[in-house]
Amino acid sequence: MKKLLCIAILSGLVGCNAGNNSADVRKHLKAQAAALPACATAAAQEFSVPEKLFKAMALAEGGTVSAPSPEARNSYGPMGLGAPAIPLMAKGLGVLEAAVKDDACTNYRAAAWWYANKSVENGQRDDVWATVTRFYYGSASREAAPATERVKKIYAEL
Repeated sequence: MKKLLCIAILSGLVGCNAGNNSADVRKHLKAQAAALPACATAAAQEFSVPEKLFKAMALAEGGTVSAPSPEARNSYGPMGLGAPAIPLMAKGLGVLEAAVKDDACTNYRAAAWWYANKSVENGQRDDVWATVTRFYYGSASREAAPATERVKKIYAEL
């Protein structure tokens, strides 16, 4: 639990005065999830991404427009989308790259679209955690996937 609290504090999800027990962490994570904009939930629904999972992913990224992904310096928006994927996401949504980078709601839509497109492997819908790993790393076959583990921990607390 201390590891989750440290992740939550470092991610800006819980203030340092939040207490050191799982009830405090859970309470703050749920409040943060509830505070995500309606367009985040709408994006998850539009692309059939499980809402709780999408919220956990958003919280893992900090959930704010200026929050960078801990794994990538060139990341954009509340979902910390990586620069190399931005052109593909923009094309898939039929929007400008700048909108994916700078508009929070378009950023949520792009992330949901990317997740939906990463959820099918060899014509079959994959396990959600394999999809989350592919979302972050491009491949589900990774020995270590810290971003996926971060999302799993937050998901378990929501």
